[in-house]
Amino acid sequence: MIEFLARRVLVLIPVLFLMSVIVFGVLRLIPGDPVDVMMGSDQVDAEARQALRHELGLDLSLPHQYLRWVGRVGRGDLGRSVRNRESVLALIADKLPKTLLLATASALVALAVALPLGIVAAVRRNTAADYAAMVIALLGVSVPNFWLGILLVLGFALGLGWLPSQGYASLITHPGEALQYLVLPALTLGLAMAGVVTRMVRSSVLEAIGQDYVRTARAKGLSERGVVWKHALKNALIPTVTVVGLQFGTLLGGAVVVEQVFSWPGIGWLVVHSIFARDYPVVQGVTLVVGVLFVVINTAVDVLYSALDPRVRVA
Repeated sequence: MIEFLARRVLVLIPVLFLMSVIVFGVLRLIPGDPVDVMMGSDQVDAEARQALRHELGLDLSLPHQYLRWVGRVGRGDLGRSVRNRESVLALIADKLPKTLLLATASALVALAVALPLGIVAAVRRNTAADYAAMVIALLGVSVPNFWLGILLVLGFALGLGWLPSQGYASLITHPGEALQYLVLPALTLGLAMAGVVTRMVRSSVLEAIGQDYVRTARAKGLSERGVVWKHALKNALIPTVTVVGLQFGTLLGGAVVVEQVFSWPGIGWLVVHSIFARDYPVVQGVTLVVGVLFVVINTAVDVLYSALDPRVRVA
């Protein structure tokens, strides 16, 4: 296991290197100048503008800027925001828990919908229940997040008035209010994920109930419910764990759009506002942290997979 984890860390190095180069290069291709955003484009003399450019290191060549940033990252310093001079690490530490809360709630919504739906679809294959479950799963996969979010706002916030349309409250100091703000964005992200997981659960359960050990259980007189819950479902959920883990990483990316719709002050909200402000250090820092999180989640899924199924050996 230690050798496996060491290999995953070694793989992480080139992945993060390529990711950092791509993010660094793409940001520099975006039209606009951070100095113009900070000082305006007309009313500041060229000398002050050049002084600020030198202070931010923007007068250096691109390779020099990249190496300077990588060197700071190696020392645990992600730099400072060019917009408000706050530490990038502090900004991420403030926003990341909010996005993780949203992603966790969305994953719980997805599992609550997908597990019963996928199991029913598999057990009642080629029936009306199966077709209805697959239609719901297809809608979840096909409907864009932002469009579903707007529909939920129109229906439950503006129409019925049951839930707030936008905002955020701390789960620690105001738990009741925080849950109200959390429901609609979690449903928006979770229903999309539920579509993917439902299809995986259905196919996994179908494969499991066709195995010899399941037929043997039926031949011994075990009820159909016992066959599914005690024998088929345990093995069928193993590949589902992998999909859920990968989808959790995807939720972090999908939160970028949803957080804008619901004014949820998480990482996605921070990235979008930083892109508009040409705040290079913040965008680079957030991308790096999310990339590391994604790889860590995938590694944890691999370890969990091998723990759930001893036949699987970590190669």
